[in-house]
Amino acid sequence: MVKAVKATIVFHWGYSIKHPMYSASQPALKFPPPTTLIGALSYPYTRVNGQEVKSVGGQLYSSSITVLDHVLWACYKIVNVDPRILVETRDIVKVLIAPYVRSENVYPGSRFLWAIQVHGKICAPTLKLDTVFIVRDNSAKTVSRFAWGIARVGSRESIVSVESVDVLDVEIEKSNVVSTSFCFPKQLAQNISGGYVEETLPALSREWFMLGTIRDVSTYMQAYVIPVEKVEVSLSPDAIALHIKGLEPVIVPRGVIAHG
Repeated sequence: MVKAVKATIVFHWGYSIKHPMYSASQPALKFPPPTTLIGALSYPYTRVNGQEVKSVGGQLYSSSITVLDHVLWACYKIVNVDPRILVETRDIVKVLIAPYVRSENVYPGSRFLWAIQVHGKICAPTLKLDTVFIVRDNSAKTVSRFAWGIARVGSRESIVSVESVDVLDVEIEKSNVVSTSFCFPKQLAQNISGGYVEETLPALSREWFMLGTIRDVSTYMQAYVIPVEKVEVSLSPDAIALHIKGLEPVIVPRGVIAHG
């Protein structure tokens, strides 16, 4: 079976999580995707184990896939802010874009190594997230230990504090209709009642963390539901709801339990 590791995270000024479909300009995603939560958890793991890149079957991956050996699903709910008021702003900055410049123009002193770009960010001081990691039963202690080490969610400047970490029991909800404030992929619902914001975010998968392989990022993006308050959800056949002790149900793909 599985357990849940709940980490309550507080942002100091907000966050900047770059949209993966852009390179020259750098707009930000309005909400943290589950892939970023995995990245946030892999940061303390890497600090301890000193391995940022991992080779699996000749393919290079981010060390985040080691975290995915323990974590089956990640989601969150926004605790203290109406998600509708989160607005992206963009700063004009001077940054090095050498990786995107033609090779004949890359040399010391070249005038073409620098350019003006706009970088997006979400200003949300004191924003609080109740983050839930669904983990394998025997991984709960490991994941909870590293959850205390989460220092940023998004760019390295997107610093956070971890307010609390709890390991909680999980049971499968018998009802096909549940009420929740936790985000979930829209495809897991047949019907949704209540206020929510819809945002296209990277889907959680091991393939997302392959290095230098993905050519069409859009195939890994999907619509997510970010509830404004509790929404009532009729589950699709591919979904299952998990009852977590002391929390609202969390909606996950059925495969999460199968792999757990």
